Amino acid sequence: MKKTLVVILLSISIMSTLILPLFAYDAETQSSQSIVNTSTEYILLDDGGYIKIELVVSDSPQTRASTFTKTGSKFVTNYDSDDNIIWQYTLTGSFLVESGVSATCTDSTYSTVSNSISWTFSNCSATKSGNEAFGVGTVTYKRLLIFVAETVDIDISIKCDVNGQLS
Repeated sequence: MKKTLVVILLSISIMSTLILPLFAYDAETQSSQSIVNTSTEYILLDDGGYIKIELVVSDSPQTRASTFTKTGSKFVTNYDSDDNIIWQYTLTGSFLVESGVSATCTDSTYSTVSNSISWTFSNCSATKSGNEAFGVGTVTYKRLLIFVAETVDIDISIKCDVNGQLS
């Protein structure tokens, strides 16, 4: 059963690498930027669901210049056992890169989506320091909308090196 789940998750990952990131950007953005999924991590949950952590990078054609901008988004998405999205936290960081010399985070933002009234976000923020964007938040599941049954703490970052590589 676990092997089957891993094969299914890998198939979803490959398909999402090819298809899903394209839907996150409008047609105008797609024509001027290429979208690359640079990393995906899965956390399997006891209830059959999983949390997917995915870094998607937008490369503009200007990256051949000695100074350029790089933007990346890290998506933390909770799926139920039927692959429906329950909630999603997104951290987006923009970086100014002087190729081979320095990288500076110029902007850091976050957004949240909850597709269930039982899951709510709190204490969310996005900050920047040096060459990193940081995102934190808490997602709480309440039974009968009153009793806290589960809490997920989100603490993620996007780092840019002097060559414009995001991780």
